[in-house]
Amino acid sequence: GECSAIPAVLRLFNRLVGAGFKVILLSGRDEEALGQATVDNLVDRGFVGFHRLIMRSPEYRGQGAITFKSNIRKQLMDQGYRIWGNVGDQWSDLQGDCAGNRTFKIPNPMYFVP
Repeated sequence: GECSAIPAVLRLFNRLVGAGFKVILLSGRDEEALGQATVDNLVDRGFVGFHRLIMRSPEYRGQGAITFKSNIRKQLMDQGYRIWGNVGDQWSDLQGDCAGNRTFKIPNPMYFVP
């Protein structure tokens, strides 16, 4: 499917990439089922230059969103990354361990992920 970009988020993304930040996108979407469609949609909407896109691989199926994202963020920090900011449209994006120095919640009236 197709999703449009939120203009302010795209501007922030481009400024961060332009400033040399390694932007890592973390999604609870299933990598096997939606991986290529997600990459295609991101690129088509102008999200070019992200350092990594991490999606839910088979070993993480069945984990709740907070647990999954906390585990991935912990792995990233163990690899030496620093999480300066965390932007998400779900509270579960911003909760749990290793959430970052600052968190930013984007309104999303369409759906809720517990």
